Amino acid sequence: MEVEIKLGSLAGDLDGLSGAIGVPPESAVYLNEYCIDGHRFPDLAEPSSWVRGDVWSSLYPLSLAGKASTLLTLTVPDVIETYLEDIGFIPEEARIFQACEGHDISRRFYPEGSVVGRLLNAPKTASSLLKGKTIIASFVTEDLVDLADAHDAHLLIRPDDCIKFNSKSYMRETAENLGLALPLGVIISPDQSVETGLEAFLKGLDHTEKGLWLKLATAGGGGTKRLAENRIEDINEVLIPFLRDAASAVLSDHDLQAFDGRYEDLAMPFKRDLVLEQDLSLQNDLEVIGNFGFQAIIGHNAITYVGAAKQIIEDGVYAGGESIASDEDKTLEQACLPDIFKVFRAYQTDGYRGFMGVDALIADQSGSITPYILEANCRVTGATPLIAAAHKLSRQQNGQDVFARLCTISIPVHGGIGASASERIFSALGDDLYKQDMTSGIVPLMMDVFPDRPNMEVARLRCVIFAKTHTELQALNARLIERFPAQ
Repeated sequence: MEVEIKLGSLAGDLDGLSGAIGVPPESAVYLNEYCIDGHRFPDLAEPSSWVRGDVWSSLYPLSLAGKASTLLTLTVPDVIETYLEDIGFIPEEARIFQACEGHDISRRFYPEGSVVGRLLNAPKTASSLLKGKTIIASFVTEDLVDLADAHDAHLLIRPDDCIKFNSKSYMRETAENLGLALPLGVIISPDQSVETGLEAFLKGLDHTEKGLWLKLATAGGGGTKRLAENRIEDINEVLIPFLRDAASAVLSDHDLQAFDGRYEDLAMPFKRDLVLEQDLSLQNDLEVIGNFGFQAIIGHNAITYVGAAKQIIEDGVYAGGESIASDEDKTLEQACLPDIFKVFRAYQTDGYRGFMGVDALIADQSGSITPYILEANCRVTGATPLIAAAHKLSRQQNGQDVFARLCTISIPVHGGIGASASERIFSALGDDLYKQDMTSGIVPLMMDVFPDRPNMEVARLRCVIFAKTHTELQALNARLIERFPAQ
């Protein structure tokens, strides 16, 4: 029997989402973290070095914190938590567990910069948090398996499923089987010759312009690269540095020399399914009119669709997004949902549970609206806090549509950032800082406040901007940039 799809909202909190998944809220523990022991890399199928030191993503679900479900974070500035309580985004005494204080982080890599790493070294604390609970994690690693097993906790999905469901090739195969629209493309498996796959694909294109995207298997996002030219050399120029950096933690200098040659020379554990796709904008029979990310909660007995966001992509990298608020955008969203729901159902049938986003380019083909499926993100995504914040403000304004934008800015840290620096950010926002009952303003949500970035004097801050109109939204965004000029 076909699973039911319900319409829902992120205006509530993790307690409500636990119910949508089918886990009792008091038994649910949420973790959004992309930080692992580098020596686990070959088992993880995650060719990306930042995953060993990403320490701000645990704050993504912060605005969804509730009173029953537990949210694990690395550290949360008290100023931010108090502020979110004041504006009604989270309840007082929300169940937020901080693995450490900000001043205790000496470096951003595992285990110092990892929630899981710190809990593995604090068995008593971990048992009190996790015993008998279900861990709902965006990025499921072998380290997390060790932590769960040690404290009789359950994982909603296992590492192999985390890797599979987030794979670009799995998404492509699923969409093909469903008969959905896809950019022209090909999957090259690890046992195939990349050069042969590339040549065969290019021969099949009937367009003179052959701009390609190369997609790598990543469980934490990213991994999409634009090729300068459509040659095997260009693929290797992308693949070799990408994999070399990630493998540096587990290979000897002698073994690393293999990364100086062709992709085919790599040891099999480091090879991944590759996806090559033509840039959809080069097809002359259609016009790309939108890039949307659709979000759902995939549960044991139902799927809860919670909305979509327009995506802002720069060179294949997520740079922010905007809420679906205009009548035009709502019309596009509704036209795409039948196909998007097919993807959600397919993943649910195959066993995925938890947060899920589906990215699609929306094309106009002779007046017909068609979503071209790009990828699935089986985790909390950048759009999740944006949609949640828009839903919360809309609820406060009696259901009125809210124009919202998620953006990232750089801030000077001057040797460190703590409570005083957080207060400086609030002060710098001035009258544009959102306060409860305002109809527009800026909400600071996530701060990348830790050391070991290339520029130790700069950190990143993600904000959500609210407004009643898109024009006002743009004006607020311009003022935000003025207040925090690029560093």
